[in-house]
This record gives sequence, C-alpha cells and structure tokens, in this order.
Amino acid sequence: MYIFKSSGQYFGFIHGDYIFDRDGKYIGWRNGINVWAPNGQYKGQLKEFAPGKFHFIYYIFGVPPVQLIPRNMPITPTLPDPPSNESPIQLPVGYIDAL
Repeated sequence: MYIFKSSGQYFGFIHGDYIFDRDGKYIGWRNGINVWAPNGQYKGQLKEFAPGKFHFIYYIFGVPPVQLIPRNMPITPTLPDPPSNESPIQLPVGYIDAL
C-alpha cells in the first residue's frame, strides 16, 4: 500500500503494520487507521482516498490519544517500485497533511 501527500507526491509505503518513507526509513506503525511515531507519539490517521492509495492526515481540532509504548524497530523490507505521483486531493475541513 502506497502513501501520498495531499499534493499527490509519493511519500512512502506500508509493509504489514509498519510505515516507511520512500527511502525505506521507518517512520512509525499503524493500529487500524491511527498512526504512531517510533517513540509512541500519535501522528495522525491513514485515509484511503482511492483503492490502495493512502494519505496521512491529522485533525487539527482533535485531542490526540495518549502516547503508546514504542515498538521495536522492524527490519527494513525490500523497497517497492515507486508509483507515479497522483493528482492532488482536497483534504476534509479541519485536516492537514501529517507528513
């Protein structure tokens, strides 16, 4: 599964429940739609705007959940072939790019 910025630029990918940037750097994990940084801090949500194409967004008016216990750093998987950039999207009101 690929992750894009709202500008349409390819950002990274999801491998299992772990999230990596386009260069394979571990940036966190997901628990359902919620995303957590490697240190356990809440970072936002993954929203699927098209099949298999996710955007990492943050609701600016919400109260973030409490910090979780950090997970062990996963082994970096083989990098997937990067997809083409997508068309920009309009984020819902109150949301910003979390990247």
